[in-house]
Amino acid sequence: METWNTRNPAAWAGSLNFPHARPSQEGLRVWATEDEYVAGFDYAVVIATGWDHTEFEDLQLVHEGDTKAHVAGRWARYDAGGNIIRRNLVIYIATETDNQWEIQARFGAGVPLPENEEQPIADIAIAKVEEHVDAFNARDAVAWAATLNYPHLRIAGGELTLTETDEESASQMDFDVFAERFGWNHSELDEIEAVQVAEDGVNVALTFSRYNAAGEVVSTFNTLYLVTNDNGRWGIRARSSFAP
Repeated sequence: METWNTRNPAAWAGSLNFPHARPSQEGLRVWATEDEYVAGFDYAVVIATGWDHTEFEDLQLVHEGDTKAHVAGRWARYDAGGNIIRRNLVIYIATETDNQWEIQARFGAGVPLPENEEQPIADIAIAKVEEHVDAFNARDAVAWAATLNYPHLRIAGGELTLTETDEESASQMDFDVFAERFGWNHSELDEIEAVQVAEDGVNVALTFSRYNAAGEVVSTFNTLYLVTNDNGRWGIRARSSFAP
């Protein structure tokens, strides 16, 4: 946030890891390099909205690991008179590379809703995640891929993976290979919470356990899903997983 408020694109980009991704309710953008990001960024567009500076109203750690963390932020943009002109909900995917922590991705939910309007949207997002898990356990690659919004992003194992269509995602998911590799039989949700809720985007924090055929837990890990409304179609736009 400090580098953002300098109005210096190079300083701001220096806080990011590349490739850098920005999935949101509006779509998905990915920048391959810092130079590409700096060349395409224009503070004049933001300043023209009346913006003077931005402050965090809330910043909370959601998940943490040795080389990655999910941090939920609610920020507000102010004009020169100290008036709030915009608020936004974002979860920052912070990753460590060469002993340096930077932001790999920003999962943007959107403008926060009043608390009394959050639950119906949260319910939609959670139902979509549950549908996603059910399709995975059914080993139905087509149904599983249909729960995603495209282009789709997954961050896991230090890599960013993009898929453009249902067909591409389904073709890349071989459940037999997956089961053999991890000793997996099925997965269960231990915890699920809509941690940020906007009109067309919800960041959902999850804890998964994988089970083998004997009903024993193989692994337990945290995951973050950004569920978005894409022209009336709710789906999972992006995932960031601590999965082994």
